[in-house]
Amino acid sequence: MKTKTGPQASLSLKSVLLAGFFLADLSFVSAAPVQLSTQASYWAGVEYEGGETAINRLSISSNLKKRWGRRLHLDVEASFDWAKDEAGLGSTSAFAPLSSPVVKTNRLRAQIERATLRYRNKSFSATLGKQVLAWGVLDGLRIADRADPVRLRDFVLAEQRPERLGRWGLRVRTNLGESSLDVAAFFDNTADQAPSLGGAFFPTASRSLGGYDLGALAVAGVPTVDARGHGLAQTTWAMKLARRMGAYDVQMIGLHGPDTQPVFAQGSPTEIQLRYPTRSMAALTVQRALGGTVVRFETAYIPDQSTNLEGQGQQTQVGRFLAGVGIDFRPGGRWFVNAQLGLDQLEAAEADYARPRTDLIATLRVQRNYVQDRLELKAELIGSVQDGDGYLGAAMGWQFNDKLKGAIGTDILFGARDELFGQFDNRSRAWLRLTYAP
Repeated sequence: MKTKTGPQASLSLKSVLLAGFFLADLSFVSAAPVQLSTQASYWAGVEYEGGETAINRLSISSNLKKRWGRRLHLDVEASFDWAKDEAGLGSTSAFAPLSSPVVKTNRLRAQIERATLRYRNKSFSATLGKQVLAWGVLDGLRIADRADPVRLRDFVLAEQRPERLGRWGLRVRTNLGESSLDVAAFFDNTADQAPSLGGAFFPTASRSLGGYDLGALAVAGVPTVDARGHGLAQTTWAMKLARRMGAYDVQMIGLHGPDTQPVFAQGSPTEIQLRYPTRSMAALTVQRALGGTVVRFETAYIPDQSTNLEGQGQQTQVGRFLAGVGIDFRPGGRWFVNAQLGLDQLEAAEADYARPRTDLIATLRVQRNYVQDRLELKAELIGSVQDGDGYLGAAMGWQFNDKLKGAIGTDILFGARDELFGQFDNRSRAWLRLTYAP
């Protein structure tokens, strides 16, 4: 996808920060109270259909931490990604300028993932910089967890889900008696990172393309993205009030700002645009531990959700209700089980929506560790209850030593080609991942 904004300067503040971070003199690192860690991960896979390369990616991340006493902390994380597939690293058009990768060629990316300066004392903390806001209590289902944009280049097959993207802003947390207040403002309208056109998980179903089909996209070309920027008009405001009420942990969440998910619009007879209108959200989460079992619940309401209608380029605003329930339990013998059910419901309207009015998604994850936790076996099922399509994954990981970990696995997608998961049924694959942390 492409953006309407002009080219950035070849040497920017981001470039200086990133270069300075990675090229810091080793004598400085050893002399100062600085922690510097690096991790490299190589991920390769092959598709079952046709035997084509499914993924071939090398990722290197480095993290620098510095402390000035107990109250002032600096934390910077940067990453490099290389992919053999020219469309394997995702689109960069929905990034705001200061959050955009410093290097963004088809096969190479370098960017600052996080960069924060935090002050804290007993009852107060303030964090300034590029950061994430991981709110909500469910695992992967985005019910109340909608403050951050996410990386979608690997659909639901990423090692961590969701892969949150950092944005520049200010976050303040303080205690209010038995409650805690968490307030944030992100002056950055970076949106979800979509797959690149031609990437393995670029959507093909009309429901994921705002009512368009691939034929229409082929005629119009790559969709353009409305302006990305930093300022009050692009700011996301978020607030969370948390309190322990007997055996329950309760959170009330409010959110207002540009959506991270786009609606599709017809800019001209030959141009399709992606727009990110402002929306508001109110949410509630409840969590309770019952011995070795944890029960979680979330609900959220968005009164002004912009949504595409069936057809091409038409939108409407509608109320959107989300709810989810989850349970974590350990039946013994180093087993771990997580089950969740999430509802995404649009209010009734006379016109038809491009997406189904109701999405009901169920997840089940089972995990077992062996050999003093060096061997890990896990399986996961994610499915659309009403459509019957879904994803089934299984993996085996082995910790060779303190520095090297390996894993092999399979990802199987199934369903009709116009459904959420089924549109990628030809992308089922087997894979290998190696992670090295010196």
